[in-house]
Amino acid sequence: MTITGTPDVRGLPGRSLPIDGGSTPPPSQEFILGTLGERLAAKLIDLAIIKATPVILVIGMLFSGDLHARLVTTGWSEVLGATFVFVYFVASEAIGGRTLGKRLMGLRVYGPGGSAKPTFMQAVARNAYLLLWLLPVFFNLPLVLVGVGVILFAAAAIAIAISIHRSPTHRGINDRMAGGTQVINL
Repeated sequence: MTITGTPDVRGLPGRSLPIDGGSTPPPSQEFILGTLGERLAAKLIDLAIIKATPVILVIGMLFSGDLHARLVTTGWSEVLGATFVFVYFVASEAIGGRTLGKRLMGLRVYGPGGSAKPTFMQAVARNAYLLLWLLPVFFNLPLVLVGVGVILFAAAAIAIAISIHRSPTHRGINDRMAGGTQVINL
């Protein structure tokens, strides 16, 4: 049986879906929390989609090899790539409450208090860790030190994963920084 196209899992112990089909989880009802594995799978799907987009851009840049060489040697390719990733996640979550990866995995990000989606600023706070790998570029450090930013990003991603796993509400540090956003499995 489905409720507005969503599987009816209300019979599972401690898990039920909102009656209205998932637009906003009522505070009085329980709902299925997005697990760490589901969230990781959604993130990997999104990253695969994101990686495919620059390939098209790089093919265009290859025809103007000088521009591509300048972007790579100055670190601007890192800045453009990270900015694109950040804008993709922030815009997708603030506009529709989900990215393509989350949609494919049946997940949705709700704002604090059960609002239908995070606000723009909540989406920015929730995804700010994605910009960590750019710290060396912003501080005009040698391109060799971009690896430090990657290590900082990886450390943040691991901390978020651990906090999601340990939290009874499956909220990561990034969800708490955004005021209490919640990833729900529809």
